[in-house]
Formats: sequence, structure tokens, C-alpha cells
Amino acid sequence: MREANCPSCGAAIPFKVGSSVFAICGFCQSMVLRRGADLENLGKISQILDDGSPVRLGMTGAYKKRGFQVAGRIQLRWADGIWNEWFLIFDDNDLGWLGEGQGMFFLTFPKSAPTGAIPAFDSLSPGQNLTISGKPFQVSWKETSRCISGQGELPFAVHEGWESPSVDLMGPGGAFLTFDYSDDPPSLYVGEAVMIESLALDDAMALPEPVRKVETEAMACLSCGAPYNPLAKENASWACPTCGAVHEVLAGKLRTIYANQTPPQNKPALELGMVGTFEGFDWTVIGIQRRAVAWEGDSESWQTGETWDEYLLWNPQHGQRWLTESEGHWNWLRTVPAHLAEGSASILPGSPPRSQFRHFATYQAMTTWVVGEFDWQVKVGDRYTVTDHVAPPWVLGCERNERETIWSAGQYLDRSEVLSAFERGGGIVGKVALPPPPNTIGPNQPNPYALTVRFLRKLLVGFLGLALVIHLVLSALHPPGLVADSDFTIPPKTPTSADTVLSTPIDSSTGIVSADATTTNSVQPASKADSSLVRPGSFSIGPFDFPSRLGNLELELQCPVSNDWISVDVTLTDRETGRTWIETKEIAYYSGTDSDGGWSEGSTTATIRFDGLEKGSYLLELETDRDPAKTDPLPLHLSVHRNSRSLSWFVLTCLLLCFFPLIGIWRTWSFEARRWADSDHPTQGSSE
Repeated sequence: MREANCPSCGAAIPFKVGSSVFAICGFCQSMVLRRGADLENLGKISQILDDGSPVRLGMTGAYKKRGFQVAGRIQLRWADGIWNEWFLIFDDNDLGWLGEGQGMFFLTFPKSAPTGAIPAFDSLSPGQNLTISGKPFQVSWKETSRCISGQGELPFAVHEGWESPSVDLMGPGGAFLTFDYSDDPPSLYVGEAVMIESLALDDAMALPEPVRKVETEAMACLSCGAPYNPLAKENASWACPTCGAVHEVLAGKLRTIYANQTPPQNKPALELGMVGTFEGFDWTVIGIQRRAVAWEGDSESWQTGETWDEYLLWNPQHGQRWLTESEGHWNWLRTVPAHLAEGSASILPGSPPRSQFRHFATYQAMTTWVVGEFDWQVKVGDRYTVTDHVAPPWVLGCERNERETIWSAGQYLDRSEVLSAFERGGGIVGKVALPPPPNTIGPNQPNPYALTVRFLRKLLVGFLGLALVIHLVLSALHPPGLVADSDFTIPPKTPTSADTVLSTPIDSSTGIVSADATTTNSVQPASKADSSLVRPGSFSIGPFDFPSRLGNLELELQCPVSNDWISVDVTLTDRETGRTWIETKEIAYYSGTDSDGGWSEGSTTATIRFDGLEKGSYLLELETDRDPAKTDPLPLHLSVHRNSRSLSWFVLTCLLLCFFPLIGIWRTWSFEARRWADSDHPTQGSSE
């Protein structure tokens, strides 16, 4: 490191690298140009405005395992605020720049660009897409800034009023480019957006902040004379809370009034100067912006609808945050680099990956009223195209106009959390009057049933699995089987056929009635009762063995009746105990035509089921009856199944077990449907 003396005051001026040709004396603010061994005094530059930056001259840090030291700073003013360019010298003598503005940081390095590769300044605009070295980039910012002050050593000379037209571009994976048009030809800087926490800044070697002269004159509103007592370090505008006049602020002084406004009838819930404790730190409300959804009317004038309030909060060490309120819904937000907002990783610590955020709505937002301090020149009538993405309780928003693109992200806060934060921070218990709890659903409001429904879904799967296991176990303990599958003929009802009964034998090897056992000539008593009581159309099956306990027997009857009917009386007898079960079924089917067309009623099939059967030997007897006027014989098909497994009980069991899980899932679905009903995708709630 080389050291020289200021030609104005004699103070030591260090030059850490040989390429530095310019420095600003930390004692007298003289601009010193180094020409070989000689120093030339170029005059003085204004003192640095204390903007509350977390970066200080002399700090050390690390980027990708390479150490650096903050050697200098250029402080610039653009149309809406202050921007810092910090000059970094790395341990390997590489040089870089850390850009800082509106809570965002960008670290870049100078790179050579082929002649003519950088487009003309006037040919670019925010949102424009470019392909550079085969990669897609988008213009995120375009502005001409003017130097207002500086510190330390720099690789080139600047002066107060020095202009720096520049264009910033964002690319894939957080890639960041700057076209600097203060040089001819333009210069190229390549780097990425960074979180200040990732640079591991250490202030052990930081230089003390220069002492700023205290203004002795009182500052007051240029319209009504109300006092102006700034809460933050540096601002670009101030809206008087008494009369609404909006002032330009320069070097801590009120310069001119550039807008007037009428205070709204309904006041915001929070007031300027209130202190709330969030993230473990105290944040002061320094500005309030009321915005509204806007659309272009028939007369090319902008109309406004639903409104919400945005509170700008400030902390001396951590900069700015936003607390927004809309219809009783609160959100805690901070600006984030574009590469995180458009990448695939988590945007903020604890947030889900970018891929889990779903587009909610895109709309125009217009500023309708402001009060307090802002680090840009806020204007009533400012419009941005806002795009919101949600992954409850997180929200990701993009605001874009013709000059810039700003991303912000944050979380939903419950009303009680906001109330508690300001009661803790301000010590004003009972004095914070927040809006009542919301009666609507916020875009990123947590679903109160979400955690419950996750448990219920697991419970639902468990219950369904349990019901299936029970079904399989019962099937194993009581295996189903076919007892008989036979065809019979029901003769006409005549007085002469009153002394025969048709029976079917059981196959001794299988225990199943033979399919061809339709022996109308085989005469056998239908039971042990007197055979003189047997009637035509009576049949018997068995005896047959029933091997299971507490099983069932199911009979399926089929008869192709047409405009006819038959009645079947079924008697099942346990031959060992003498216990009997009796069931009667009618098979009837009628059809025809009338003035309305064809019609039909009834069925040609019937089912009879006997439950609770014990192990034993059984005899099945059937007795049929039919219309005496019918003279044609009718075929009757009979299938008898042992331990038939009807799925009805399984379905009923599942419904009973799943009732409460299904109710919980329905409530979750209903909540999401109400949320997405107010979005650009009102049908997406059903997919939750």
C-alpha cells in the first residue's frame, strides 16, 4: 500500500492498489488526482450523505472464499433516490464493485466487451429481452445517475455532478450485467445479485464515519410550516402529515414541493413513528403509501378500486422492510434479488422453492396517497404492473414499470402478531387500533385446515388399508366357494302334476351340484315331510356340508319372465339342529308402450342371502308359484355361493371410517376454492 499527503490539508491518503488514480480526503473532502508521484487537488466534493448503509469504508469480507476490503465509494442520486457503488479490492488484487440501492446488492467485475457488442443506451428499455453470449437476459433497470459525493480511493476520477448512464440486466441463475455508458465506448460489468449476509462483512477495520455538521436551522414544511423531523438516515422525499404537501429532500433539507394531496377520510391503522418488534429488532414506521387497483377508463383516465396500505419500516442496522395491510390481512415483506425470485431455490430462509409458488394475479397498482419519508421520489399517480405468486403463507411479488423491475417476498402475519409486535416495540399497549379480523381469505393466508388435513389424509389411507386387511382376513378365514350352479324348468301350474318334486344330486367328489342335473323325471321327496304334500315346481339341493363358522349362503335366481311373474319360497334347513331359515322372493318383469313411449319395470333376477350359518350339513328347498293362466314352462337358473363377499359392507365401513377425514378434506378444498375465487385462476382451488 502506498500513502500520500493531501495537498489541501496534509492528511494521509492511502492508495491500496497501484491502479487507483483518484482519492477523496477523509478529512477535508478534497478530490485528489494522482499523476505518477504528484497529487493534484481537483477541489472539494460534498460530504457523504448518511444513508444508513450497512457497508462502511475499510470493512473486510469474503466472496466465493476470496477476501476483499472496501476501499472506496461513489454515492449517486437517481430520479427516485440514492445509489452506492462500493469499490472492492480483493486479496489477489482483483477489483470489483458492490452496487447498493433500495435494500438490494449486486457484486460485479469489469470485463472487456467486443467493439459494438453493447447496444446503444437509447435502444434499451426495462423488460426488453436480449441474448448475450447465447444466454437470455432481460433489462431490469435503466437510469442516468449523478454523483453527489464519494469516499476513499477509486480507479478513475469523478466529481460532483458526474453523470453515469447505465443499464442493468438479469439473466439465468442470478447472472447480472451492467452496461456503463459513462465511458466511451461503454464498459461491461459482469456479476450477480447477492444477499448482504452472504458477504460476511466485518467492521473490525472499518474507518469511523465522518462527522457530519449539524444543521442549526429548524426544518419545516414549505407549505404549512409543520416541523420536519426525519426518522431515517437519508430520504429523497417527504410528505407532510399535516397538509399533505410532498417535498423533494436533498442532503437532509426540504427543497421544493412537487405535489399536493388531500388526506384520505379513512386513516391508516398505524401512525408515523410507531415502533414494532419484528425478526427480533425494532422497526420504525417512517412512511405510509396507500395504493389501489387501477384500470384505464373509457376516457383514457385511470379508475381505481380496492385499496390497501403499505407501511415503510426502518431499522438503523437492517435497512427497510414493508408491512402491508389489505382488508385486515397483513404481510411482512422485503425486496429480494431477481435471480432468487426467478430461480429454483428458496427465495428467503425458510421459504419454499420457487417452483412451489403459483401465479395468483396480475394487475395495475396506483399510488393514491402518501405520508412520511421515502428513499425515492414517491408520487401520487405512480403506476406499476404487479404480479403476485403465492405459496401460503409466503408471497412473491414483482412490480414493473418503464424504468425498473422490483421483486419482494415475505410472509403472512396474523392480526394478533402485528398487534403484539407494536405493543412490544412501542410500549403503547391498548393504543394500537388495528382493523377488525378479516372476513375474506387473503391470497397467501395460511389454510387453517392444512395441517389437520395432512394428518387426516394419512389417517384416511390408514383406515382404508385397515378395512382392506379386515376384508382379506375374513376372506381367508371364511373362503368363498360354489355350492351349486344348476338349471331347472318350472312347469305350468296344472292340477295333474301335484305328486312330483324335482331334485338335483350333489357331485360326491366336488360337493357341487352338477350343471347338467336338470332331471325333471327324478322324483324325490322335497323334505322329510309327507311326500303327498309335494307340489309341482318344487326343487331341492343337498344335503351339502358347510365348513365355516359364522358364514353365509347366497342364492342368485334368474328367470326370463316377460310380462309375467314367479314366486320362490326358499327354506334352508340345518339337518343336525333342525333349525330353518325361510325367505320368499318374487321375480317379475313387465314392459309395454303408452303415449309417452316404451316402459318397463321389475327384474328377471333376485338374490337371497342367509347369514350367521354355523358349520354343519344343510338342505336347500325351493318351491315356486306362478300365474295359473301361463301354460309355457319357464327355465330357472340357480347359483348358490358359500361365504359370498359383498363389497357393500366394505364400502360402508370405509365411509364410516373416512367420514371425518373426508369432512376435513372438504373444508380444506372449500377454503382453497374461496381463496382462488378472487384470483386470475378461479378454478385452481379444486386442485389443492
